[in-house]
This record gives sequence, C-alpha cells and structure tokens, in this order.
Amino acid sequence: DSDLTISPNTNQPCEQFVINKDLPYVKELYDNGDLLFFANTGVVNKNGMTRANYDRITQTRLFAHNTMQEETKKIDPYSTLAGSGVLGRLKDLVATKFNSVVNAIGIKYNSISLSGDPAKAISTLIVGGNGPIPFGNRPSKKETSELYFDLEGYVAELNSEQDAFSGIYGETWSETFISGIVENDRVTEYIEKDTVKLDDSIWELEPEEDKVYREFQTLSRLIQTRADRHVDRDMYTIEYGGWDHHDSTKTNLAEKLPVVNRNLKRLCEQLKEDGLWNNVTIVVASEFGRTMTPNSNDGSDHGWGGNYFVIGGGIAE
Repeated sequence: DSDLTISPNTNQPCEQFVINKDLPYVKELYDNGDLLFFANTGVVNKNGMTRANYDRITQTRLFAHNTMQEETKKIDPYSTLAGSGVLGRLKDLVATKFNSVVNAIGIKYNSISLSGDPAKAISTLIVGGNGPIPFGNRPSKKETSELYFDLEGYVAELNSEQDAFSGIYGETWSETFISGIVENDRVTEYIEKDTVKLDDSIWELEPEEDKVYREFQTLSRLIQTRADRHVDRDMYTIEYGGWDHHDSTKTNLAEKLPVVNRNLKRLCEQLKEDGLWNNVTIVVASEFGRTMTPNSNDGSDHGWGGNYFVIGGGIAE
C-alpha cells in the first residue's frame, strides 16, 4: 500500500493515512497537489447527535444505501430546497447570479444531484452511456420489411399543445418528452463532428475492460462539444456501483479499484490534452464508509461518514 503523510500543522486527528495500492494515479494526483481528500464526511441534521443517541434523534437512516446515496447527492440535510441536489442548486446560482448558460447532463442515469429549483427552468439531459440515443432509431428500409411511418410526426402531434381540458401532468410529460428528443438530436449532431476526437493512446483498452469506460468516453466527448453548445458551465454525473462488500472485501476491491484508477486517469489526461485541466473540477463521493474491522466473511459492514476526494488543476491555486 502507498502511505501519504499529513502535516501535523493541519490539526488532523492522525498524521498518516493510506491509499490502496490499486489507486496509484490517485496518489500521483495527491502528490502533485491536484487532489484533496475529505475524510469522515456524512450527514448530521440534528444538533447534539452522538453515537449513543443517533438512532433516536437522527432524521436520516444513516446506514441505508438508498437514503445515504440520496443525502450525498442532495447535500441538503435540513431540506432547504426539497427535491434539489447540490449540482442543481449550483447551476441555478451560476445561471441567475452570473447570467451564465448552464447545462446539467447525467451520463446513463438521472441523478437528483442535478435537480435544481423548478422555477429556474433549467432541465436535465440524460445521455446514454455510449452517447446520445436518437429517438425512434430503427433499421433502414433495406434491412426490414416493416412499412416506414413518420414516427416523429405522430409523436409531435400527440404531444402538441392541448385543449382546455388537458391536465398539468400530461402537459409536463409532453413538454419534457419533446424537449428531450430535440436535445438528444442536437447533442448527437455535435458529438459526431470531426472536431470531437479522443486520444487513442489515452483510451487504449485493457483485456476484459469494464464497460464503465464508455461512460467516461462519452463524458470526455461531451466536454469537447461545449463550444458548439454555447455553454459557459456544464454539470455532469457518472455513477459506478457495486461496492457493498460484506464478504471478501480485499478480493472485490482488487477488481473494482483498478477500474476507477484507470478511468479517472483517462479522463484527467484527456482534459490536460484538451487544455481544460484548470477548468474542470471532479468530485468522487460515496454514501458512507465501511467498518475498519472485518466481519466473519472477510468483508466489511456499513460505517459512518464516507471519504470523498476532489480533483482538478485549479486546486493547488
């Protein structure tokens, strides 16, 4: 394993912590001043909460994956803006206070972290892990005997402006559906341009590569389309699950951590080559930490606060 020493002047409770040996690029970023750790980070939404009374007074199920994942994405323990996420509120602020053009894009999944104030009307775009998925994508006439019909036209007519008896839910659905089709077509056009190109040497694939690399590729390509999309700021999310190792933790981590290390490196190196290293901030977070002592299955159980880290060329400044 690789040891990282914390200066005693930082008033930390310990002077040394360890990064797993399968995260060498994370250590390299830390050594270069391009990465910061946030240890034991979690949700406390009741003053005076301790180990002895948390189960009685806490407002959040601290050891449940679903609730803690949501809390990590929201970062709103007192429900100041219910239903919003940390990136969503940030995009609202950037758009309203600084008059910036902002996009919120989820890679493969939607995330509450991208949801802001509905009154600000900044929608979230969901892009497939392999890139935008055109609506109504179907084989050409030569490849099928099915009669062609104008699917897009029928959909537009069906979801057009309704009459006085239309409901708000139906109208909201139609507006979201049609805008999603239009946005996907627009992003598809941009991402297929010759100017959007990744460095093959950076994205060289390993044998039996985990498919999450495609999501990182899509993210890198979308970042390259920012000028065509005329945006000032983008908010993106990528999710990579499968870390609930209640048995054989070391064995399982040896399979998962290299995937994280490899794809973070690809993303960061592509940003550097594109001249964007100082313009992008990457936050890696999880719902909670794991117990230090193993259970009877050589696994680890649900712990308290999680360990986050933030990456970017502007951190050292």
